[in-house]
Amino acid sequence: MSASILHTSSRVRRVAAVPFVLTALFAACSDGPTATAPAAATPSPLFAQADHGGSACGSRCTAPILFDRFVNGGLTHYVGKMNADGSNVTMLHLGSNPAWGPGYTRIAFNYTSGIPGQDIWTMNADGTGAMPVTTTGRNYFPSFSPDGTKIAFVSDRTGTRQIFSMNADGTNQTQLTNVAENVFPSWSPDGTKIMFASNRTGNDDIFVMNTDGSNVQQLTNDPSLDDAAVWSPDGKQIAYVNWKAGCDLMIMKADGSNKKAIVNGRDDCESPSWSPSGNKLAFVSQLAVVGQYAIFTMNLDGSALQQITLGRYLDLIPAWSRK
Repeated sequence: MSASILHTSSRVRRVAAVPFVLTALFAACSDGPTATAPAAATPSPLFAQADHGGSACGSRCTAPILFDRFVNGGLTHYVGKMNADGSNVTMLHLGSNPAWGPGYTRIAFNYTSGIPGQDIWTMNADGTGAMPVTTTGRNYFPSFSPDGTKIAFVSDRTGTRQIFSMNADGTNQTQLTNVAENVFPSWSPDGTKIMFASNRTGNDDIFVMNTDGSNVQQLTNDPSLDDAAVWSPDGKQIAYVNWKAGCDLMIMKADGSNKKAIVNGRDDCESPSWSPSGNKLAFVSQLAVVGQYAIFTMNLDGSALQQITLGRYLDLIPAWSRK
């Protein structure tokens, strides 16, 4: 199997590596032009890529996709935004791991102000109004509540990676988990649950809990690793990654039943994100060229596979808006 850019022998090491360690490991992967890193508070789009390609899924899911791009030979992270067919690519701000707020008017993301400092920031959808909302420990993988009033996130401020929640302005930060390592929070569309990955049973599996941390339930129990789970727009299904010799994009019902793999001939697949209509997934793979991570879309059965970023950079962690 080709080595995954996010997956190592330990999921928790992978989570820590995304913001800064990984950039050094893959510094030679980008073959595109470099860009000069702007000041953190740059209020306008940084640079754009020419339009290309046709429609990924037609008028039903033209809502924009956020993603994490490495430029400068893999040394700098930017939060990018593009149309669902890969056109109109614009870099919005230094940062990584972006997530949409409701109505795709606000974005939460990680911004690394120095090693080991890392915080959750928010900004407007055009890259303006960027501001930090955490200042303690290392904080990453934000997820907005459906009404936009709260953000779930991961922090290592207590010594291990745990799920926290806070108001969208950074107030009322509350720890929700306190067992083992817990990452990849995802807020349910109805606002009543938070899904996450945890190794509390000795293996990486998917769990769900109430938004106050109570009533934790295990959804997967697989000898291989499960992570990066996300809810479908209607809350009835969950997409996630299952790591074996290669990896599968998986779909299951919200109660953990009826698990099935999407078979599409790849040995590397990461970071699924649902289209607004729930009939497609965006994901990351080096399917086209080994070492060049690009974003693809496909139907839920693995058909209609389409590459929507060019693969000149390291493009990771797509987040499809809910139009």
